[in-house]
Amino acid sequence: MKNKPLATLISLVLVLGITGFALFHSNFLKTNELPDDMLTVQLEAAKPDLVKHEKEVLSTVKKSKPAEKTEGTVALKQQIAVPNRITQENGKLILNEDHLNIVGLGDSLTVGVGDVTKLGYIGHFRSHLEVEDPTVQLYNYGKKGHDTSDMLKRLKDPAVRGAVEGADVILMTIGGNDVFKIVKNHFLNLEMELFHKQEKVYTENLDKILQTVRELNPDSQIYYVGLFNPFFEAFPGINESNQIIDSWNESSQRVLSKYENTSFIPIQDLFEANTGSLLAGDFFHPNEQGYKLIGDRIVNNAALGLPLER
Repeated sequence: MKNKPLATLISLVLVLGITGFALFHSNFLKTNELPDDMLTVQLEAAKPDLVKHEKEVLSTVKKSKPAEKTEGTVALKQQIAVPNRITQENGKLILNEDHLNIVGLGDSLTVGVGDVTKLGYIGHFRSHLEVEDPTVQLYNYGKKGHDTSDMLKRLKDPAVRGAVEGADVILMTIGGNDVFKIVKNHFLNLEMELFHKQEKVYTENLDKILQTVRELNPDSQIYYVGLFNPFFEAFPGINESNQIIDSWNESSQRVLSKYENTSFIPIQDLFEANTGSLLAGDFFHPNEQGYKLIGDRIVNNAALGLPLER
């Protein structure tokens, strides 16, 4: 049975969401998107302008919020006990000791699309660690537009596999495009059953993703950032979209509960509870403040030692 409020939501989404999304990408991504692979200061020496920009941004952030050794940061460092680092020699990834290696996997949220500072949630997470350890390394393999099927293919890339093998911490966002492609492909005949059917595919893919990651690296700490509803802010009275996101998040938690050292980081409440706008100009991705809240949420969960309940 078709759901009239849901159909109304999708009609509005098509006007404000898809159109804005396309326009935003055509402008924002041309000028502000980081490279698709290995977004790290140390391995971008061939791009001095990008390196200079990131250093300036990190310097600005640290000046605005002086580094301090909080109890939470110290606890987080204690939880991540065996740091190592990946460097690159002749196209191969090499592990070195005494450095902390963070690897980002997933979609445009991991890339940080929508954040004019280009930090994204990963940059904010890293800044907390750099208070304690200035040698934190970040390797970001996020890819805009990727869904779980794309991520499974990406995990076959030797460079990605090598990075995962050497990771101390893996940060992951995936699933938003699995939801959104249903809207794009079925907007003239949209039913809740379509989301339920795709949810099964999504959970199977997510399970395969985590299996692959754990085969490559059984010991790293994985933080999976849950889905959020970007349309809640514009259409708070339509609850069906929230029900979809809640159901997919619950499925994600069930999958993650099968794997050790794997934590689910909820963010839906951040966007529902905040009175100010946390979305970028495309009304789809978080803005810089939204990403900061996500990064802080990961740090708070990690520092408090809150692994996923089993």
